[in-house]
Amino acid sequence: MNTASRLFFLKVFFTGLIVYFLGKKLDFQLVKQTLQQLSYPTVLFGMVCLWISIAAGAKRWQEIISCQSKKLPFLDLWRQTTIGAFLNQCLPSSVGGDVYRGFMAKQHGLTTEWAINSTLIDRLYGLMGFVCLGVLAIPSQFHTLNQTFLGQSIGVCLPLAAMGFIALAFFHRLPLPKNAFLNLLETFSKRFHLTSTNRQHTLTILICSLVTTLGCSLPLYCIALDMNLPLTWGQIVVSLPFIFLIAVVPISFAGWGLREGTMVVTLSLFGISKEQAFSLSVVYGLVQLLAALPGLIVWLAYRPSKSKGQSA
Repeated sequence: MNTASRLFFLKVFFTGLIVYFLGKKLDFQLVKQTLQQLSYPTVLFGMVCLWISIAAGAKRWQEIISCQSKKLPFLDLWRQTTIGAFLNQCLPSSVGGDVYRGFMAKQHGLTTEWAINSTLIDRLYGLMGFVCLGVLAIPSQFHTLNQTFLGQSIGVCLPLAAMGFIALAFFHRLPLPKNAFLNLLETFSKRFHLTSTNRQHTLTILICSLVTTLGCSLPLYCIALDMNLPLTWGQIVVSLPFIFLIAVVPISFAGWGLREGTMVVTLSLFGISKEQAFSLSVVYGLVQLLAALPGLIVWLAYRPSKSKGQSA
């Protein structure tokens, strides 16, 4: 068995282990009762929101690429983003689709460095959207967050993360010693700064980030409402940055298990039982999977051809 196969089975095992330990603490009768309250229109609405989010993500990626090189066709980037969303849900890691997108960006004529960094910067803007919404929601949740150490940590980490994004954009200006890692980080900082200060593209990038954030957040909120869970919009957006960040750690299968565990812990701050949080996470994960399935059709139907676009 080669290393890749071992890693695959290790992630499947780790995912199963997390779900097993969560399952030992759950009342599955209560989980079933919670799931029975879900309606099909809510699932469909969630899928539509996620499709809009994917399209906005493709547009954001196009604008990011355009800051450094010739603008690539939106339809091509939408295809790659749709396929990437499918791969993120179906591969043993939540970042497999990003690896695919970076590879395809290089096939369209981008340099290896810009193909990788444009994909990473696109991911970074996605995280920024969740963090910024979370920061805006902190005042409305301050009393609840201040009652526990976990809540206080969330209240501190979100503003620090927002400041970290700003610091990253100016990191390349620091007089640091030269080594391989710092050189890579300096280059990434330069590219990120370029995308955040470009008069032609930055506003569109930020608007698309807002749309993608709302497109991922609204389904979770609507599912919670449909399940009669006592969650507010502010509580959802305060929790999401940590849920998504932990879910992309490449130690489980497509984030399953990690997302459920993080949601159980985070939503307990707001009086949500572990059964309710687990049910909410599973349904949200299934809606994400259903919304990503068109990516399989696009992947099977797509016949890539090399683009003549050249990096500036």
